[in-house]
Amino acid sequence: PEAALQAQAVAARTYVLRQGAKYGIAHVSDTTFDQVYNGIERESLQVRRAAEQTAGWKLVRADGTLQDAFFHSNAGNWTSDAKEVWNVTVPGIGPVPSPDDAAQIGKLRWFRVVTEEGRVGYVRSDVVQRTEEKTPLGWAIARVTGSTVNVRSGPTIVPENIVFTIRRDARLTILAEEEESSAYRWIRGPFLAPELLQTMRAAQVADMSTIRALTDLSVVSRGETSGRVTLVAANGTPLIVARPDQYRTLLGLPSTRFDIENTAQVTAQTSDGTTSLQTMGGASVISAQGAQTLADDAFVVANAARTARVVTAQQQFRFIGYGFGHGLGMSQWGAYSLAQLGYGAMDILRYYYPDAIVRTD
Repeated sequence: PEAALQAQAVAARTYVLRQGAKYGIAHVSDTTFDQVYNGIERESLQVRRAAEQTAGWKLVRADGTLQDAFFHSNAGNWTSDAKEVWNVTVPGIGPVPSPDDAAQIGKLRWFRVVTEEGRVGYVRSDVVQRTEEKTPLGWAIARVTGSTVNVRSGPTIVPENIVFTIRRDARLTILAEEEESSAYRWIRGPFLAPELLQTMRAAQVADMSTIRALTDLSVVSRGETSGRVTLVAANGTPLIVARPDQYRTLLGLPSTRFDIENTAQVTAQTSDGTTSLQTMGGASVISAQGAQTLADDAFVVANAARTARVVTAQQQFRFIGYGFGHGLGMSQWGAYSLAQLGYGAMDILRYYYPDAIVRTD
């Protein structure tokens, strides 16, 4: 919408001016170090019009200084405080609720399924058809309608996430129905522990020298409002980074609003109410049939609410998160939604930069 493009033009202009001529010959570079610019051939008439209609407009604070007009793709419903991103305070930048789920518009639903052979993955909802059959736990049974269907590790189409293929009429148990990964909500993985450890070492943003094998990865702390991760531990040892936003780099994720699922661990509650954490690789599990050793690559467990959980023999990690980018300042998807609701460019800018005014001279 025009109002969203105008708000973006003002934010981008203010950001550039705020940098000063820090490169001597330029205010900013054209990469993610500053502000991505892909050349005049990637511009559109709408974008040029938004820049022209707001010519000279900039965000200014009460003391006359330019606002640090940070922006990002998608906040995942909450923008950030700079303390939980860069360990600094930035005047005029703080958490606000952000309507970012428009990134899901037009996306297909996906099913997390398990085959009759016990293999687990995701298929798009338009390539299978639900039947009247159900499992004893009440999970729906579906049949494949396409001639050959790719089963993927996550709910998105990228070449590298095909794990196996199935043919027409194959029976699948639907464990869950989920949204396709987008800038708003996403799933990454599962990653085998050695594969993820290699990624973390290559990132070179945390000291990994004492981690020989990755057996556990957990979130230690989060920002109070936005829920962004501010500390991660590996094998119980905190992984210290210079800025919390570097956990995106460390783990190769779109944002720091995420949860970690360790597929080789499950918490079981006994009849007397006590709980224990079992590492499943080579361990035994207790069922109605007594003790059983986990022999297959994966199996499905369910809680009292019949919510499915996939548990694997090998250590693997999945990340379920929201948002794309650092989360500071204006969310581009949020600006889109506000414009759709009738907000003008000034309204959008006031919403995301509440301590600044738009100077039009």
